[in-house]
Amino acid sequence: MLNGLFRLNAIREMCSRAPLVMTEDLLRDLAQYKNYRERSVMMAAKSLIHVYRSSMPHLLHKKDRVIFFFYINCITFCIT
Repeated sequence: MLNGLFRLNAIREMCSRAPLVMTEDLLRDLAQYKNYRERSVMMAAKSLIHVYRSSMPHLLHKKDRVIFFFYINCITFCIT
């Protein structure tokens, strides 16, 4: 699956520079690799999720974007 790892990392790089490249359905399909058995593929999928957590969280599935919103709420609560 090493070839798939390079593909996921290449997709992540493209999406970090132009987030509108990815559709919601394709992103959800690629995000499912976070449960893959190989650690390198799993980490590549999680890094793709992280890119979209910071730029366009509405494209992610609800359980994938929860952490980012929790983090923002904690920061907002601590500042006020």
